[in-house]
Amino acid sequence: MIVVTNPARSYTPVPDFPDHQTWSTVADQTEFCFRPFFLPVTPLDAILGSCGIKPNVKPILPDPAANPEPPTGILIHFRLSVAKSSGGRECCQQYESPVSKADPKYSIPATFMAETPVITATSQATAPFYWGIDIGGTGIKIGLVDSSGQTLVYERIATRESEGPDAAIKRIVEIVRSNEQRLGVTKLVARIGLGAPGPMDLQGGLLVEPPQLPSWWNFPIRDVISHLLERPVSFLNDANAAAYGEFWLGSGRDDGSMVLLTLGTGVGGGIIVDGELVNGVNSFGSECGHIVVDSSPQAQLCAWGGGRGQLEAYASASGVVQRTRQRLTEGQHSSLSGLLGGQDTELTAKKVYLAAVDGDALALEIVDETARWLGIGVTTLVHTLDPGSVVLGGAMNFGGSDCPIGRRFLQGIVDDFRARTFDNVFAGTSIKFASLEADAGYLGVAGYAMKEDQAD
Repeated sequence: MIVVTNPARSYTPVPDFPDHQTWSTVADQTEFCFRPFFLPVTPLDAILGSCGIKPNVKPILPDPAANPEPPTGILIHFRLSVAKSSGGRECCQQYESPVSKADPKYSIPATFMAETPVITATSQATAPFYWGIDIGGTGIKIGLVDSSGQTLVYERIATRESEGPDAAIKRIVEIVRSNEQRLGVTKLVARIGLGAPGPMDLQGGLLVEPPQLPSWWNFPIRDVISHLLERPVSFLNDANAAAYGEFWLGSGRDDGSMVLLTLGTGVGGGIIVDGELVNGVNSFGSECGHIVVDSSPQAQLCAWGGGRGQLEAYASASGVVQRTRQRLTEGQHSSLSGLLGGQDTELTAKKVYLAAVDGDALALEIVDETARWLGIGVTTLVHTLDPGSVVLGGAMNFGGSDCPIGRRFLQGIVDDFRARTFDNVFAGTSIKFASLEADAGYLGVAGYAMKEDQAD
């Protein structure tokens, strides 16, 4: 559930979730997508009920004592969590108020509680069970999953990268042990799935040099966790983990093969062919963000250590910012122009998206260009693998299927792919947004642990 709260009041905070001063930075990393709009004071249930939506969000209105004049509304940003089940989890649907302007006098900041998956009681679950642990640069997601993909336990903790891997693993182990004891399922847990960012050595169980985790380099994470929890551990790259999650329970659940592109600060990828993940000889398999889409000498450089002209340099959030900044520096008019002024960090992919929502010509141009670069990348991958299914995940989706700009973005990718491929290949290939969002990683490694457990 997402709860919109007034940070000026006292509420029990969500552990390790950022306050309203930092949410926009972390939002891109945790795959949230927000749309600003004006929320009338009219009861939210009445507003959304007319649209057939059952809301699971609670706005806290300004204190009448502090605001004697009755406000007409509050300017907030949030995403609705709609009570609707799909594959054992809650889906999300975005509602945009028809009111376009707010009185700044009654605008308030907002904090956001992270969405949690639907939790299934152990009495309704199917053993054996599998832990899924998804480690990121800022957060770690931990879920206990049954054999049908239902979540029995879910917790999210901060990575606290600077404290090093031992401190984080100690907290992970405590969560696993305490929940197993609480539920009485210790003997029913067969295996652990672990996902983390690369580069990595899958055979050796090592994190090699992940840029998000500099204090964790060359750490034997798989064997340490296996030793402490006394179970075998299935180890995956985080993007491959997300791909397996979508393949097992998400947008690719009806596909035999699938390519996932994760669009975020960088571009990750996961490839599944006939039910098998492509991990590669050098633990570098499925790194789709590093395929070359522009071979010109002037091609952009990847901001995350890749080479010139790679997909990640054009289709990631950092690539979007880089191209937008270049156009603004060249003098192209835009509502985003004021964001430069010597403070480049103020320009973000999210702000480009919001400007596109408001009809800014440059922002829309950037959205369409990003779709074209992805169309080139998708064509290359499809002509190499012929998977029949391409799934787009990650937070850098310009609002996704819930937003007209996101739908325009997806259609642009489809149109470019159609122009570059063969008629029969286009007819036999689907391109769609991912559905599991931030849950894909822990679900994917849990599912992969089950796959390896069944193969033993």
